[in-house]
Amino acid sequence: MQIHHGNILQFQYTKKDYPSTLKDSLIRIGCNFPILVIKENNQLIVCDGHKRLSALYDLYLEDEHHIRCHKIPYVLKHSRSKDAQHIRNHH
Repeated sequence: MQIHHGNILQFQYTKKDYPSTLKDSLIRIGCNFPILVIKENNQLIVCDGHKRLSALYDLYLEDEHHIRCHKIPYVLKHSRSKDAQHIRNHH
């Protein structure tokens, strides 16, 4: 599994509500667990990580130069399949 890094503006995701503790954790230690994405039409479509990206985007709005918003780890799933849906975080 190869881990890539991307900028908050590269991801296509659904904005979700998240607990304030998630944002606090992202500020303190960053995003340690990669976002799961598929690549379609040269876009990174998020399968898992919507809440983390929502929190990171809010952090970006507060400070667009914040380092946590510019080096987000992600794993590329090569095709849309039942596997991608199966490993999605349903919490």
